[in-house]
Amino acid sequence: MTIKMAIDPEYKKTEEVSANDTVPEKLVVWDNKVTDQSAGEIFASKSMDIGTVKELKGKEATDKYGEAGKNGVVEFYSVEKAEELKLIPYRRRTPEDFPTFQGQQYTAFNDWVIKNTKYPAEATDHGVSGRITATYRVEEDGSVDHVTLIGQEDTLLGNAVIKAIESSPKWEPAKNPKANGPFANTVYVKFELPDKAEPDDVYVMCEQMPNYPGGDAALLKFIAENTNYPDSARAHRIQGRVIVRFVIDKEGKAIEPVILKGVDPLLDAEALRVVNMLGRFSPGLQDGKPVPVYYMVPITFSLPKSEPSDTIKKQR
Repeated sequence: MTIKMAIDPEYKKTEEVSANDTVPEKLVVWDNKVTDQSAGEIFASKSMDIGTVKELKGKEATDKYGEAGKNGVVEFYSVEKAEELKLIPYRRRTPEDFPTFQGQQYTAFNDWVIKNTKYPAEATDHGVSGRITATYRVEEDGSVDHVTLIGQEDTLLGNAVIKAIESSPKWEPAKNPKANGPFANTVYVKFELPDKAEPDDVYVMCEQMPNYPGGDAALLKFIAENTNYPDSARAHRIQGRVIVRFVIDKEGKAIEPVILKGVDPLLDAEALRVVNMLGRFSPGLQDGKPVPVYYMVPITFSLPKSEPSDTIKKQR
């Protein structure tokens, strides 16, 4: 890992403030009401109830609060007020806050998608299997749209899942009228030859997550020592952050790596090559038993501004 420090060309020296000088206090507002508490006191006393914070400066502050806002304004909004003003999405907390699908909880939609997903004949003919993760959004009128695949999965399998999601009948709105905004969720489908589509058995979270021998530091060190910057990518100064997702199976092996966020085929291929070299992890545990778990590693390929180099920054 390489860290370089340089002078910020846009830095402007500001006036020094002595210990005897006082910094003008900003006006603090809670739910549209001016308060005599400081911003620090609000954070300390109401941290769990803060929905959002907005800072106003200069003309924006004085236009809204007059002379009282000349030193700046910090507007705090409670969760309830922020939701009412639609500054933040409504936080769904109880079953009544979620839309329902055919009279059942929203989680039932994953099973419906699987039942209505047809294994593409072409995929079967070519021996294609795998896992598909897709996101979707339920609108206020109950329609489903914004279907998006996560990762660079097989096109045939991905399109089969998209088609099933898009054929969804309308959902029922949440019983709580405050929670009737768009609702986003994810479905997971596993395709298994010869023609079986079933629920994905891989955990996103489990009681004890997988662990690489030596911990994260050892994992990053292994990646750093085994990643080669492709010559062509370096020559064309191709840089960026590749995110690889893979499965840690019940034996602790890293399998089925896919690119969740790619940069360039050269860098993507190198990231996959290194992940395929990983040794065994301690497997994830649920109820004391080994289970397959999804795992992600971001790998950042970075070149200095001056001359090309093999320097690669890794972070997780």
